[in-house]
Amino acid sequence: MIIWRAKGSAGSRPRADSRSDAARAVRNRVYQLLGAAITVVLLSSSAHAICMRRSTFNLTTEGPWNLYMTVQQGKHCSTQLHSGGFTIFKQVSVLQSPAHGTVRLQGPTRYVYSASRGYTGDDHFMVKICGNYRGADSCTNVQHNVTVM
Repeated sequence: MIIWRAKGSAGSRPRADSRSDAARAVRNRVYQLLGAAITVVLLSSSAHAICMRRSTFNLTTEGPWNLYMTVQQGKHCSTQLHSGGFTIFKQVSVLQSPAHGTVRLQGPTRYVYSASRGYTGDDHFMVKICGNYRGADSCTNVQHNVTVM
């Protein structure tokens, strides 16, 4: 399970969940069987920008998995993959660059999307995330669908 957090955004407050503890426990166990418990922290250059909406992907399935982000024009979102549970992240690479912004790799498990100044509309890019899950190396493709405001 991927947990996306956008620093400083209005949507970052925890919400009440009407699911029972038992249902949550079953859901969490299913996620552990399908993939690793992974935390991705996204930082925004603007207190009002939403970097990423809560999403999930499975490291052991090629994908592409769709993730969604909203960024203000000229601003950026930084993505850091944190190993945890049965997963160890090793490398991120850019498979497809955005048409209306840039993606910069900052170390083996961190990347930053920057939206172009003056552009508003849709953009997208794809990254390949590789790591080790339960002793087996694997990779997945993650398609980022961006709304630039």
